[in-house]
Amino acid sequence: MSDRVQLLVPLDARFRAIGAELAGKYCAAQGGSEADVASVASAVAGAVETVAVTAGDLDAVTMDFRTLAGQVEVTVRCGDRSSVVTHPVLTPKG
Repeated sequence: MSDRVQLLVPLDARFRAIGAELAGKYCAAQGGSEADVASVASAVAGAVETVAVTAGDLDAVTMDFRTLAGQVEVTVRCGDRSSVVTHPVLTPKG
């Protein structure tokens, strides 16, 4: 089952962590373990930093969350840059 969620996160330092935190919560909601949650959150935080390298604080990152074939997938976009984080979830919900 693919429970799609889309999020727009401002790159201002006050808000950057929201995307990674939500990615972890999304993973947990899809049946991920605590280790899965930490791994996804860390990978998404890194992806945000990677795609936002040329962006300013007034820009935003778009995140698309979905679950396909037993894995959580998060696509992170900012301007013309993008990164995809995938992580297997052994007990997908749905």
